[in-house]
Amino acid sequence: MRYFIPFLVVIVIFFWGCSSPIATTTNISYLSSDNGLISLRVSGIGRNIEDATSNAEIKALDMLLFRGIPYSEQKLPIIGSDEFGIKQKNESYFQKFYQEGRYKTFLVSSHPVTPLVKLNQGGKSITVDVKINIPALRRDLEEFSVIHKFGY
Repeated sequence: MRYFIPFLVVIVIFFWGCSSPIATTTNISYLSSDNGLISLRVSGIGRNIEDATSNAEIKALDMLLFRGIPYSEQKLPIIGSDEFGIKQKNESYFQKFYQEGRYKTFLVSSHPVTPLVKLNQGGKSITVDVKINIPALRRDLEEFSVIHKFGY
């Protein structure tokens, strides 16, 4: 009995630590950039290939907009690091951007590089190479007053 409670605590901590939500598991790697286009390799998660690919594309754009891409020319975020506040302030823009699929207009290409893999926690994962048109994205953000033009 003396060892039962510490053993139970260890088991609970172990399972609690292992049961993280699936949506947080997304890997992003910088591949290259050329003439304003940036190529990223992104892992996405979803119920099927369309959901997982869409998740990967959105994660790539979120990283570019709110965190920046390490080892690239776009080390700093395009918009800023206060993702929640910025999305709340520009709610109608981001509603159209994500939920109506407007983000796809800034994707030059999106190609799966791995097959769809079933995950132990449920859901499926895929790795996608995504190429994003940064100048077009920046112009759109300026046009809708999400960001200010450089120098103004």
